[in-house]
Amino acid sequence: GVARCVLDGEIVSWQRGDYQGFQRLKVGESEVVYAVFDILHLDGYSTRDLDLLSRKQVLSDTFDLRRPLVPISYVAEAGEALFEEACRSGWEGIIAKRIDSRYESRRSPHWLKMKCVSRQEFVVGGFTDPKGSRQGMGALLLGYFDAGALVYAGLVGTGFSADMLAELERRLKSLELPATPFQRGAPDRKKGVHWVQPSLVVEVAFSEWTRDGRLRHPSFLGVRTDKLPHQVVRENPSSR
Repeated sequence: GVARCVLDGEIVSWQRGDYQGFQRLKVGESEVVYAVFDILHLDGYSTRDLDLLSRKQVLSDTFDLRRPLVPISYVAEAGEALFEEACRSGWEGIIAKRIDSRYESRRSPHWLKMKCVSRQEFVVGGFTDPKGSRQGMGALLLGYFDAGALVYAGLVGTGFSADMLAELERRLKSLELPATPFQRGAPDRKKGVHWVQPSLVVEVAFSEWTRDGRLRHPSFLGVRTDKLPHQVVRENPSSR
């Protein structure tokens, strides 16, 4: 019975996997739906100035959504408990919104993306030259040990202070090697890369492992001195 409307939502695949897998998804390969969580316009009337809960009430009272349109439920209380459960279940995170906020076509301070983050130790096997105005070094090449072999896990180039960049450059230059220490999954890039003895352990936060065994959205947290390099293995992701 609705002539015109504007809904807000997100394309979702129920197929469990990482973000890379979703990007490569082909039509017919997995069920893809449009998850509806808001309404902007209904039969000539804007709903944008209504508060969030009122808009959701309009959405539920007006539509009997059927696949491929799927309504998204919400939790009005116990947000911290929901976030902890989301991280335990391997979700990317949750979205928290002010219940009295109006709809805005921008990144609003009234809603927050609360991401679950995994973290673990990695061994540094190399570093890259800095680019632009950056001083010290560019990024660290990370790895972990598996059956005695150092396995490449990707690059981390964020999370450093200027002092830490200078300190890491000083320490790593004294550990330089003429060839890669990685026995498996060594990076293809060679230009601007300096290999080092795998003796420095660092802690890194990241969102997930990709299908090809690389870290997604890694961020440097600090140097670890309480763990020996050969004790560093790939862990089951734990969120904090």
